[in-house]
Amino acid sequence: MNINIIFNHRIYFFLILAIGFIFRNYNINFDDLWIDEMSTFWISNPNIDILTSYKNNSSLELQPFFYNFLMRVFYIIFGYNDDYGRYVSATFSSLSILSISYISWKISKNKSYLLAAFLTSLNIYLISYAHEMRTYSMVFFFISLSILFYFLSLKKENFINIFFLNLTILFAIFLHPFSLILLFSISIHIFLLFIFNKIYFKKISFSIVGIFLLSIVYYFIHLKNLVPNNSEAYFFLKDLNLKFITNMYFSKYFGSRIIGICFLLLFIVGVKRLFKKIIDLKEASFLLILFILSYTLPIIYGYLFHPIIQPKYIIFVIIPIILIISEFIFDLKKKPKIILISFVLILTIGNLITEQSIKQFFVERPPHKPEINKSLYLISNSNHKNYLIKVNTYNDIKIQWTFAVKNYLIFLQKKNRLNVNYLDDISQIPNYAWIICIHDLNYDGCDYKNLNVEKKINLNRLTLSLVFLE
Repeated sequence: MNINIIFNHRIYFFLILAIGFIFRNYNINFDDLWIDEMSTFWISNPNIDILTSYKNNSSLELQPFFYNFLMRVFYIIFGYNDDYGRYVSATFSSLSILSISYISWKISKNKSYLLAAFLTSLNIYLISYAHEMRTYSMVFFFISLSILFYFLSLKKENFINIFFLNLTILFAIFLHPFSLILLFSISIHIFLLFIFNKIYFKKISFSIVGIFLLSIVYYFIHLKNLVPNNSEAYFFLKDLNLKFITNMYFSKYFGSRIIGICFLLLFIVGVKRLFKKIIDLKEASFLLILFILSYTLPIIYGYLFHPIIQPKYIIFVIIPIILIISEFIFDLKKKPKIILISFVLILTIGNLITEQSIKQFFVERPPHKPEINKSLYLISNSNHKNYLIKVNTYNDIKIQWTFAVKNYLIFLQKKNRLNVNYLDDISQIPNYAWIICIHDLNYDGCDYKNLNVEKKINLNRLTLSLVFLE
């Protein structure tokens, strides 16, 4: 009987894993690349030398070169193709379902891992970033692994646990500076264990000190080449408002304001329910520390210097949220446990039905990102084959964005064997030419100085205009 129960649990788990895998991989290349992804595609181009790649990263990105370096290696192995890059994010996002589930199992030793797997697998925010050729899914995975090996190291400070703890933390930190929050969280937790429980973790402590020193050197080198602090490159980083205070990005992480508030309340109740474990400095205490620091450290920095917090930068905060909610629900007695599990399942599935992850199986999916391919095909089928690029972004690195977009459009032009011709500047217009104007999320048009506009075609986040000189 027990064997059958375990077998059934495994069936549920693999079903959840399969659903998460499908949502992360189905129609993954439906949309063309968004402008941030074009940046990754340009910087990681293996056909240019690595020093040029590094300089391109420094001229455009606010994050270190490591992720784009890994993508460069990926393209060297599998070929430089825009269709491949998003599968890296989807793979790491899928693996995160396994890592979060295993952490849940190690913490609770009960069926809460199934709920943790379900919430990770069907989380709309994680699914959306699994479809982007950016670093966030990879960061999420390596931080989840770091948490796992930290918990294993607390149980047993052997070579394997410490080695993989160091390795996964370094990978996370090299990928994104916000991963340093994990390091601060571990430091505070082991310090509290030493002060209150009189437990000294010598190997973990030495590891943390070593990683801190490496991180200082690494980010000193990176910050020397970063876009200046007074740059308009930070235009998308805004001061916090009342909306943030009332839901702390839960609405973004779980799909809507109402559902976000429900999960926020579940998390607060979960913290209260697990209070004894938190006071005893068990795993739940570390998860709460990570949750708190994920918000407070960027907010403090923002008030001292300039705003830096964004939901995607602290995407890993979803880990303590899911784990604490799952553990607290399975800590309840049978009847309230069943009620809350049903409530969470209905909330999650109900929300997902309204999203493209499920809707695309039944209705035609609308484009969400700029329709680059469509614009090129329209040009190719028109009487005028010349085109230029205008990128409506912040001024001081606008030219670098143009290089990234140009790289992508020329790649698509060759890939699809389109009869179009890219022009470097307006002076090259023989008579008529098309302008492909890509709009950033915060802008809605392009300036056509000294040009007459004959025709405009509005595509998703893109305007295709036929122009001629005055």
